[in-house]
Amino acid sequence: MALPSYLRGRFSPQELEFMAENLRIQIEPNFSAEKIELISGQVGPFRPPLLTSVPVWFAILLRSRNKCKIVPPSWLKIESLEAQLAKERESPEFSDLPDHHLEVARLLVERAPNDLLDITVIRNLLKEIREIRLNKAREGIRGLNPDYLQMDNLSRMEINEIRPCFQEGFRTLNSIHDQPKVTPHHFFHVPRGEDRDISSSYLTPRSSLMQSSSRILFTPTTPSINH
Repeated sequence: MALPSYLRGRFSPQELEFMAENLRIQIEPNFSAEKIELISGQVGPFRPPLLTSVPVWFAILLRSRNKCKIVPPSWLKIESLEAQLAKERESPEFSDLPDHHLEVARLLVERAPNDLLDITVIRNLLKEIREIRLNKAREGIRGLNPDYLQMDNLSRMEINEIRPCFQEGFRTLNSIHDQPKVTPHHFFHVPRGEDRDISSSYLTPRSSLMQSSSRILFTPTTPSINH
């Protein structure tokens, strides 16, 4: 079955959530078991009250059967969210949140609310952070020009959401300005960490999002005959 046109060239939210579900998270099991073989690798052994690390999807499965308590990641605690909200308010830049924070936060808030301390406060903080970051993304797109666009510390979901806007923006600007054609479906990706040599990071959108997506740096490229 062919994908609808609006999903071609980018991930669907469901695909991004699927990737987020494979991240590891800690749980406190209430049962004993030896190691369990999964396609993605081993989990366990399970020895309460010792914590163990499992994929998010497996943690949610166990939680739905009352077999464990999920330990929220440190960035999803109230103190951390309040600090991130303050950074978002004080700086025009995006704060450094985990790559899949939107997907993981939604999964835990919806599937394991009893494991989060003061779920109402957490929901409100997440909503405020989300709104501020959306406004910053809109401002960043307003600064689009035919030569260059850079926004740091965007998550994969946020990149996926603004992709149609900047693609159409590049096309419109190219139709106005007599410059080498911008290829919006290619961009430089600079990963997190110390290695920021963009010369080795020229990726297509789908493959680039399989890597860490803390920075997106859009620059025009001139297609060659073999492209």
